[in-house]
Amino acid sequence: MPEIIFVAYDGQGDPNTSKEFQDSMGVIFGLAYTIKFMCKEMDTDFVVMPLEGLWWTDDMSDFSVDNKENWKWTVMIALPDYINVKIFNEAKQKLFAKKELSNIDKARLEKYEDGLSAQILHMGPYAEEPPTIKKLHSFIKEQGYRMHKKHREIYFNSPQRVVPEKLKTIIRQPILKDCSDDQELSAYLEKKISDVEKIITDLKNTRKKLELYKNNITAAAIVPSDIIKGAFAETWICGIRYRGKYSDIGKYFSKLMKKTGRFIKGKALGFYYDLEYKEEDADIEACVATRKKIEVPKINCRLFPETPYVSIVHKGSYGTQGTSYMKLFDYCSKKGYKQAAPIIERYIKGPGFIFTGNPENYLTELIILLQD
Repeated sequence: MPEIIFVAYDGQGDPNTSKEFQDSMGVIFGLAYTIKFMCKEMDTDFVVMPLEGLWWTDDMSDFSVDNKENWKWTVMIALPDYINVKIFNEAKQKLFAKKELSNIDKARLEKYEDGLSAQILHMGPYAEEPPTIKKLHSFIKEQGYRMHKKHREIYFNSPQRVVPEKLKTIIRQPILKDCSDDQELSAYLEKKISDVEKIITDLKNTRKKLELYKNNITAAAIVPSDIIKGAFAETWICGIRYRGKYSDIGKYFSKLMKKTGRFIKGKALGFYYDLEYKEEDADIEACVATRKKIEVPKINCRLFPETPYVSIVHKGSYGTQGTSYMKLFDYCSKKGYKQAAPIIERYIKGPGFIFTGNPENYLTELIILLQD
């Protein structure tokens, strides 16, 4: 059976004596007819479908017509597939304004699908359903199927309008094919788990592609610029400081991000404390800004003060940054600005952990801090 949209309402207890069950009828029929009249005004009228019910207990071995107080149920009415949440919520508001039903918020719009099912027509009172249900269950077992999901009933007429002997009820039971014993069921579930894992993997791959696309768009929006002057806002900075080569910073970023990942905000930062170039034994710190102070062994987390700076966005490999730095230094000299340590590089677009990308497209903001 295909997926269908329903107005649905959950409850528990004997449907013959439960006040909540009687109240649920007013809600779901009230909503179904309110939606019908709303659609009629939009020239999309439809026929209100029969009442349906799902019936179960937490332990289905306790499901018995002799103990209906333990029954759990969902009553529902099918709706056209063009009914959406906006129409449904508007109908709830209209119905509440008219009748002020206190339990109206328990109603919901839900998609439900039985899938492969077996069913039988029962003629007569609801209390006389057990032999018909037994016949259905026997058929399912004989055909090598296994019962699945919840017992479902569709009521084609109302006990308020016809005598009990003329009540017509479809009794439907979703089933699993080739699952007549536990071994077959185990194999079926293993396949379903495999299918779900594949879906999860596909979704993760899709997410990675979307994130890459988003990052490319973001990076494309940032182009090599003229020199700008600004000020760092006060923020928490976490870093790993080391002495060594510039090319070593990647492995320290890897360690840093594993420890601070969920707290990171913004792009990775390189703090360079030597105000002159050093090939070896450079004083460098791999840094990230974080949303708050965090305590992590071997990582220095501190509040970085508001600091004025000048910067320029460089496009190209890291080995070609010299020209952009010369522009910055010349600019500071002409303006009479005094440089403060460290020099900071913000890596807008660069090599990933797996693919290096094209160095000609790397984007790096070169930042020189200024003394007050």
